Amino acid sequence: MFKTNLQNLLNNALELFNKKNFFEAEKIYKQILEIDNKNAEAYCALGTISAIRKKYDEAINYFNITINYQPQNFYAYNNIGTIFYDFENFSKAIEYYSKALSINPDYLISLNMRALSYEKMNDLISSINDYNKIKKKFPDDSFIDGIILFTKAKLCSWSGFKYELNKISNKILNKKLAWEPGTSLYLGNSIEIQSKTLDLYIKEMAVNFNNNFLYKKKKKGKIKIGYFSSDFYSHAVSYLISRIFELHDKKNFILYGFCLYKNIHKDKIRDKVTRSFDKFFDVDNMTDNEILNLARSNEIDIAVDLNGYTEKNRFNIFFNRVAPVQINFLGYAGSMGFETMDYIIADKTLIPSNEKKYYKEKIIYMPNTYQPNDDTLEVSKKIFSHTELDLPKNYFVFACFNNPNKITPEIFQIWVNIIKKVENSVLWLFVTNEQTKINLIKEFKKNSLPKERLIFAEKIQSPLHLSRLKIIDICLDTLPYNGHTTTSDALRAGIPVVTCMGKTFAGRVASSLLRATNMDELITNNLDEYENLAVNLALDPKRLGQLKKKIIDNKDLILFNSKLFTENLEKAYKTVHEIYNSDLEKKDIFIN
Repeated sequence: MFKTNLQNLLNNALELFNKKNFFEAEKIYKQILEIDNKNAEAYCALGTISAIRKKYDEAINYFNITINYQPQNFYAYNNIGTIFYDFENFSKAIEYYSKALSINPDYLISLNMRALSYEKMNDLISSINDYNKIKKKFPDDSFIDGIILFTKAKLCSWSGFKYELNKISNKILNKKLAWEPGTSLYLGNSIEIQSKTLDLYIKEMAVNFNNNFLYKKKKKGKIKIGYFSSDFYSHAVSYLISRIFELHDKKNFILYGFCLYKNIHKDKIRDKVTRSFDKFFDVDNMTDNEILNLARSNEIDIAVDLNGYTEKNRFNIFFNRVAPVQINFLGYAGSMGFETMDYIIADKTLIPSNEKKYYKEKIIYMPNTYQPNDDTLEVSKKIFSHTELDLPKNYFVFACFNNPNKITPEIFQIWVNIIKKVENSVLWLFVTNEQTKINLIKEFKKNSLPKERLIFAEKIQSPLHLSRLKIIDICLDTLPYNGHTTTSDALRAGIPVVTCMGKTFAGRVASSLLRATNMDELITNNLDEYENLAVNLALDPKRLGQLKKKIIDNKDLILFNSKLFTENLEKAYKTVHEIYNSDLEKKDIFIN
């Protein structure tokens, strides 16, 4: 009878837990412990409830008690690992995921999370090894193929790259989800592939809360803008937009910040961002539905998603409409792919009229470029020498500081060709992973180039980094995913950026920024033109000097005019607010 009653209680608690009624479930689990103070199942469940509530010390204590009474409980080890992962203690996370896997080698969650942890620690080889184990256990799971290929792209490990890329593209065309939307921006040089990826992803991943909330019309008063992001710290997104937050007209707008990722980053940009908002909410510990309710209770008029499908996103809150007007902006270089995202901020370079059919959003066309920039960023006055930066003296410096996962074998071969054609030149890259460096050096040697002509930059503080860019002669852009912030940084330093116009939003950003600087002559239409332009400029120092002077003369007129950008952005906000409150049909908007 005792065992029966205990089992009934466990069943009842589990049912409540599965229904997310954690309060009542917790009460029953504690009742169980009064009956059986060594019940590992109850301790483990209480640990999980505490973790959900972000009571991490309490959760770890419960999981450790679980392990004490039930040493083979791999769930407890896994859950401790996840807590360490959330606090970015990835070495500890790996330790506990490995303990879970030593008990149950087939536990997919631990295997996947350990792979992610290795990736966060820049141990991409170990990450790929774990992903391959997943693929071996689940050979029919096409999604893992995209993950493995993207991780290899970060390593610049290109053996079989083209074959695997074509295979994944064909799977997408045959309506089989084989990678995330974000991966398609980096590797899928086709707006059709990106669009089909979105359709498949939303069908599989989107959650409808069936919450038919009715928003009120509001024609008077200040417009409440809610900015949603997991990147309110020293991240490229905040690096670009934080100045705009400061410049917003507080007479006409009230700013709300919704931080989707917990505040573990303490830095100047974080402080700058938080000071700029009228109200700032840390919502990492909230469910999607709770965030929806919070935004609605604050009567947000316009919700601006600065994440898209990037890391730590909460796309489901926008799928379920967190505000009467929703805008996709800056963080993700493409469409969100669902109807409840009303607008996307772009410009005529990024989304030509013939490609609007691939966007579920209506388009807000900014007059110059879609990308904001901070006109107050500190630039060190230090003047670097070549030797200080490990660059050979009197050599011509080609550079690309874009992330290595943007370097494709095709674009790297073009760079090799350029270095071969320009005597006494070097290629300067920003790569932190040692295996990636080794792989790139191998590619150099394959092409009969000495490794001494491939230089890797060290990570340094932003003011010094912006200053050292001035030593570059020409920046070489990537394709199909351009440099975004890195292109702005180069132009801020007065350095020409040679780019090739891509076939997607992500592949046209550099062109957009160059046009805003009146530097159309640096935009090419194919990789042959790209290669020839870079070589010809390197061999024509007079023309190169003229281009550098032109960039310096033009860059602050539009590209780094934060006030002008803010004014145009506010025009857009006022327009979409008026359209909604006047019951007008949504349409593309052209800001003049």
